[in-house]
Amino acid sequence: MKFILLGKWNQPAFNLVSFYYDELLSQWKAAKEVYKANKNFRNWEKMLAASFEDLPTDLLQKLGDPDNYSSMPSTIALEHAARICGIKPNSVVLRTLQNYSEKSRKWINKEGAEKAIGIFVKHKVEAIKKEIINDIADEFLNEINSSIEKL
Repeated sequence: MKFILLGKWNQPAFNLVSFYYDELLSQWKAAKEVYKANKNFRNWEKMLAASFEDLPTDLLQKLGDPDNYSSMPSTIALEHAARICGIKPNSVVLRTLQNYSEKSRKWINKEGAEKAIGIFVKHKVEAIKKEIINDIADEFLNEINSSIEKL
């Protein structure tokens, strides 16, 4: 499943963590099962990467972490959801991510999340348009100033 990367242009989309978490959890549970079945093989990481191409390899490696908590599918799915929402890896502690997820779960359902994503993307596209226009205007003014200086 492909996801829209959110929060990339400006602020992270904290309010969508639970939506993406719910979408990712089943994939991470399946990945954990494949890991358990193949963990004794030397190339288990390559097997997982080939089987779950859409999942980040650094997170797939966490399935083999000796720390039971950090290797849980629910923990990894939460971190993955945070990344999709534009939260930088390791920039927020897990408990804070859980809080974002719990708060957003209170008011968002799948339909609401899809609407929120649409609004979010629309605002980000508008922000990018403004940024491009400002860059073009700055470039134009620099050319005019340069031409004036030559006179």
